[in-house]
Amino acid sequence: MVGLGILATAAIAVVTNAVLPFWFDDFSFIHVGPISTILFLMAVGSAVFAHHLFDVHVVIRTTFVYAGIITLALEVYRVALDFLARLLPLGDAAERGMAATAIALVINAFSQEIVRKTLEHIVDRVTKHAQQHPKAGPGMSR
Repeated sequence: MVGLGILATAAIAVVTNAVLPFWFDDFSFIHVGPISTILFLMAVGSAVFAHHLFDVHVVIRTTFVYAGIITLALEVYRVALDFLARLLPLGDAAERGMAATAIALVINAFSQEIVRKTLEHIVDRVTKHAQQHPKAGPGMSR
């Protein structure tokens, strides 16, 4: 069903964003393509949650891990770039910036796996602790 939805969305997008505007000079349906994509994504999202196709714990874990990786990557890149731009003994500011950018990208590339594993370990420990010690709610016995 997802494959058929992808094909239908692609067909609508091609017709409304390429065929009609460029072959027939009709731009009146150009907004239907993106709207069909949004509707398809909403249908897939509702089906995933209605039929429990994904474990919520997996979605939350992945969200936290990748949000942490992105945040740390941006901060490490910014700090490394500022530090290296001042540290490198190149005369031209443009050369220092290019060299600092290359070195900062290499640092980020090699640190991502370590950061990912560390964040996954932290999230696993927190969720394991939360599953072992659930809070007693109104209908639960202690």
